[in-house]
Amino acid sequence: MSGAARVLCLASSLALMACNAPQDTRAARNALAGERTLAEGLVVRVGGGAIVARETVEGGFKVTVRAQSLDVRVEVEDKGCQPRLVEITVSHLPPAADGVETRWRPFLGALSPTVAATRRALGGAVLLSGDADDPDWTPLAGAATFAPLLEPEVRVWTVETDRGQRAAIVHPRRIEDVERTARAGACATLGAQALGELGQAPVIARHRLRVPFEDRDVTFAVWGNTAGRSGTRGRILGAVALSGVDFAVVTGDLTAQGTRDQLEAAAAQIDAALEVPWFATLGNRDVQGEAGDDYLPIIGTSRFAFDAGPVRLAVVDSGDAALSGADHASLARWLGRKPLWWQATAAPPVSVVLTHVPPFDPFGARGAGFKSRLEATRVMALLQRARVPYLLTSNLAIWRTDDLAGVQVVHAGGGGAPLEDGTGDFFWLRVTARAGCVPVGTAGVALGAPCGDGCAGGSACVEGACAPCVVVERRDPLP
Repeated sequence: MSGAARVLCLASSLALMACNAPQDTRAARNALAGERTLAEGLVVRVGGGAIVARETVEGGFKVTVRAQSLDVRVEVEDKGCQPRLVEITVSHLPPAADGVETRWRPFLGALSPTVAATRRALGGAVLLSGDADDPDWTPLAGAATFAPLLEPEVRVWTVETDRGQRAAIVHPRRIEDVERTARAGACATLGAQALGELGQAPVIARHRLRVPFEDRDVTFAVWGNTAGRSGTRGRILGAVALSGVDFAVVTGDLTAQGTRDQLEAAAAQIDAALEVPWFATLGNRDVQGEAGDDYLPIIGTSRFAFDAGPVRLAVVDSGDAALSGADHASLARWLGRKPLWWQATAAPPVSVVLTHVPPFDPFGARGAGFKSRLEATRVMALLQRARVPYLLTSNLAIWRTDDLAGVQVVHAGGGGAPLEDGTGDFFWLRVTARAGCVPVGTAGVALGAPCGDGCAGGSACVEGACAPCVVVERRDPLP
């Protein structure tokens, strides 16, 4: 293991792992991408995306976030002495300004004495708060919209925090264009107020960038196993760009030999072809070279989940034909249908899991599944208990669907690697998640006319009939 990898293992919350397997090292990198300390007492945290770069500049800091969802949370927390500026840049959201809701709210990272005392008096039985998503913080103001600077393919804004004034400001401009107001620092002004917990509390500026999907179907494209073949990938991208999908997910093997140059070239080609957001995980080809170490600035984390209307997508990193301990824990949490990073937002009624290597090789003895059949069984049992309708994979260069304990395992490696039947008939998947889905495990829920007594769990009322919540269709690339 390299020295950098060893430091990552020790520095992360995954320090109890042995960190002697490649997937564990990537898990440590993934964990660190959610939080970055910029200076003493100044931290940026991200949900639904990855911090892929940071830079110290004159007057403050610049942080680049790659969105890995369509509902991104960015927090700037400051418990230092002086007013500070942090420029935030978010990429890989839809380009149209009217397609993304942007809101923010300032907080103190502790409860007010009155609320804290009331909670104690009630024995914690009642949560009193001014914010449903963060009930342990004291809001400094109500949630408000903000308009980030909209540049080609990115959104930019600068946050000014001032703990001395217990204030935060959003500036829709680059950091060098912000005029800073001279104020006394927190250490000089808090004085006796610092004796209580509230006086010691940091100032937090919380931002949400969200694509609303309420009450409509969501469609997305999925492909994998391009194996570095840019020509075939270009044909698939052309078809996806014309398909009207909301976003795309690449399930690994963007490269042929796992070089960083190949991964960068693949990402650049997808960026140039698609206006919709796209997200990706790694495949076995990608992790055999330096791309398995250097992927974070290019595609973000290799493990992530997000909600889009009626569906939750859970993407896990199986590039080494195994999952890390963090991937197992994350997958169990995601499929538990709990909120992700917004506590007041209920989980969607159905989940779909995407990864590169399938747990089991459908042909039995070729070693194209997980290294451990015990681990494969563990994963499939989790998916079966969570009533996941589809597991989408791309390691095998075939088109095949297997029913394993009610989970449809789709082997869809038609993204460019030579197909096993020799036809060269490459393909991608168009996935539709229908609005009005009934949560799994529910039956006979009355949805009213035209569906009468309602539909069974995992289905939706569509044009007077019950239909599956999730539909997977094979699509051809452009000629």
